[in-house]
Amino acid sequence: MLIPSAMHEHYLATCLHAVRMEPTKVLMPGQQQSALRRLAMTVLLTITAMVAAAGAARAATPLFAPAADYAAGRAPRSVAVGDFNGDNHLDLAVANAGSNTVSVLRGVGNGTFQPKVDYPTGSTPLALAVGDFNGDNHLDLAVANLGSNTVSVLRGVGDGTFQPKVDYPTGSTPSGLATGDFNGDNHLDLAVANAGAATVSVLRGVGDGTFQPKVDYPTGSTPLALAVGDFNGDNHLDLAVANAGSNSVSVLRGVGNGTFQPKDDYPTGSTPSGLATGDFNGDNHLDLAVAATGSNSVSVLRGVGNGTFQPKDDYPTGASPYALVADDFNSDGHLDLAVAATGSNAVSVLRGVGNGTFQPKDDYPTGSSPFALTVGNLNTDGRPDLAVVNTDANSVSVLLGIHTQAAAITSADEVTFTQGHRGEFTVTSTGVPVPRLSESGALPPGVAFEDNGDGTASISGTPAAGSNASYVVTLTAHNSAGPDATQTFTLTVKEASPKPPCPEDQHPGDGHHCDPAGRGDGHHCDPAGRGDGHHCDPPGRGDGHHGELAATGASSVPACAIASTVLLLVGGAAVRLAARTHSVRGAHSPAA
Repeated sequence: MLIPSAMHEHYLATCLHAVRMEPTKVLMPGQQQSALRRLAMTVLLTITAMVAAAGAARAATPLFAPAADYAAGRAPRSVAVGDFNGDNHLDLAVANAGSNTVSVLRGVGNGTFQPKVDYPTGSTPLALAVGDFNGDNHLDLAVANLGSNTVSVLRGVGDGTFQPKVDYPTGSTPSGLATGDFNGDNHLDLAVANAGAATVSVLRGVGDGTFQPKVDYPTGSTPLALAVGDFNGDNHLDLAVANAGSNSVSVLRGVGNGTFQPKDDYPTGSTPSGLATGDFNGDNHLDLAVAATGSNSVSVLRGVGNGTFQPKDDYPTGASPYALVADDFNSDGHLDLAVAATGSNAVSVLRGVGNGTFQPKDDYPTGSSPFALTVGNLNTDGRPDLAVVNTDANSVSVLLGIHTQAAAITSADEVTFTQGHRGEFTVTSTGVPVPRLSESGALPPGVAFEDNGDGTASISGTPAAGSNASYVVTLTAHNSAGPDATQTFTLTVKEASPKPPCPEDQHPGDGHHCDPAGRGDGHHCDPAGRGDGHHCDPPGRGDGHHGELAATGASSVPACAIASTVLLLVGGAAVRLAARTHSVRGAHSPAA
């Protein structure tokens, strides 16, 4: 049993705890056996619990939406993607073994497809490849025909249609097909796995859409699929071939001129029928993943970097896995595997850990007898989607990738409120689906937590009297994409600043000043001379029309005093009068 790397540290700690004994205690033979049994049981139960917990966590994070099915020809056996009409949306091409056609389904761009258009091929088309074989910037199709021992090449016009096929001989019973520039002339070549001849046929491309006669290279027994990659880092493409009859993968190293060295074989699971390449452990060397139909597993062979491979590690899949692809389906930077499990009517997805190992499978339903699949961004959302051909259902299932992102809390981890004054703080988070936010712990009296349902939450309220202290709570963000995010959050309540006291003979004014008359409403004067800034009034009226004792007058009245000197202009002459102190009622002019 393989334990996910995320569990390694906990697993080791549990084992060490289980065997920790008193250093001076000596066990008799019977006691030793009993202790070993207890240790074995402890470790077994720990592993079981961890794997069950990991499985439950994975089950809550689906990577693909339910399948949408589209009609294909009879007994579809292969599928490929490409933008065949230049609209920047990926289209589908399906090889139909039962109707001797290729069906082209044009993509709309949102993950849906128009009805198929069929093009004749050779007999029993089984495998399919896409490439620009004539250098006109339009994608063409190549189809391996099991029943006629040929490859049919259909040149793309550029508008989503294709010219009539041109056939090229292959070996017996061609079952697998791949493209690559094997001789470095910038023209795509073809490699064909011939199940009936135990060979690979290489057809070098001329560059105008035509191909030279085949050259054959021996493989293992019953080669069904092949993949292309530079396995030894010499900048020349090599071939890997899955041999169903010999339970092996044959690796043929490319010389760089279109020829290949003799094969090296590596054991796989039973009846290998599908093959994919990728750097599964991040060491910059290509590895191999092989769908083993007879053992319901995927064999992973890690590349050493010199063209050789380490012994296989097997991972369970659904029943009768026939084909597979590699991509990063959960956006964690590690390649995952998607396997067409023909006997389970499902795609098994194995998430890569990043060290060359894979987590247990998650299954996604498809149509009946999924036989082959491909990966591409079918709805232009930046995430990989799957297209799966269902042989018994005569259909293509499209499974769109679901964008997921583990929850995270992005706001600050502390805030300060003032006792007796309302405070507000917004908790923010990221994640897809949108996280739900919760709080555990004791907030100050008068303050509450509320999840807003949009990935934010509010902490708000007026701290009650006597609540000045620090309150430590735990904030949690949860969604189905991964483990919960938590944050230790501190809310500090401080005391309000006291107001300055008024003298004993005065009353609180308007909240800022003191007033002997107790008016302090912003319209009366006080000993500090704060009235309304315009008039003075001994009784403390200060209402904008009267004066006030000791007030600071307006710019039109220089000052207020017990006696004032008023300058009156009468008939152009200046008369100085001694005015007596008085108060004026109403809005009339002062009387002499």
